Amino acid sequence: MNILAISTAVVWVDFLVILITKKVFVLNTFLNEWYDTYKLTGSLLDCLVFILVIMLAFFTLPNGSPMAISCLAIVYQILHDILLYVCVVIPLPQGENAIIDLFKKYVGRGGVATLVGDSIMMATMMGIIFTIRKYTKTMLAFLLMLGIYSIGYMVYS
Repeated sequence: MNILAISTAVVWVDFLVILITKKVFVLNTFLNEWYDTYKLTGSLLDCLVFILVIMLAFFTLPNGSPMAISCLAIVYQILHDILLYVCVVIPLPQGENAIIDLFKKYVGRGGVATLVGDSIMMATMMGIIFTIRKYTKTMLAFLLMLGIYSIGYMVYS
């Protein structure tokens, strides 16, 4: 498991999603509202959940093939989304947590798209991870910092 490759891939895919959503075309209105409201915190939460899920897939299959690890990461991401909804979003009362309130609002507008979108993002991230994992630590650290720096500007555009 290469944490730098994982983090770098996740940050750059998140950057691309923000870029596409804000500058090219609206992937969905939730993403615009998410990034307009939560900016860096929204991006951080997105990135951290993907990083944690990918790490869990690597922990589960330490010697797995890229395809097996990628598929497991997608399954874990879907499970995370469902469990978050069932165990947190539904039980938490409206007004208790602003982020959860936004999730509640979005799920009512067809939240199944989240599962598809997250799965596409995860597949993209995994492809990048297995492509860049052999880069030097210095190069990965540079690319990671460049991605974080870029997100810092993109969320405010």
